[in-house]
Amino acid sequence: MKKIRYILAMLPPFLAAIIQFYFWGFISPLIWFLFYPAVFLSAWIGGLATGLASTCISIFFVFYLFLDPNFHISTSSPKISITMGTFLIMGILFSILLGR
Repeated sequence: MKKIRYILAMLPPFLAAIIQFYFWGFISPLIWFLFYPAVFLSAWIGGLATGLASTCISIFFVFYLFLDPNFHISTSSPKISITMGTFLIMGILFSILLGR
């Protein structure tokens, strides 16, 4: 039963990436729009570990699928680093709070 719960908890970031990929033309400036609820839902279903894993998976998807290749964390404006850091902090807080 726990394995099924963990598998269900890991699905939201993948679903968010698929939905965002298909509707990218409509929500393109809002990179993190669907990943906040995905991490929240993952942490709510699976707890701390799946919330943290979902946060890392979401950052990976955004960085490699939705971020312009010309922008890299080390060479771009601080805007990308700030938004990614904010998402990371929020994902950790979601995971901690919902993991209790």
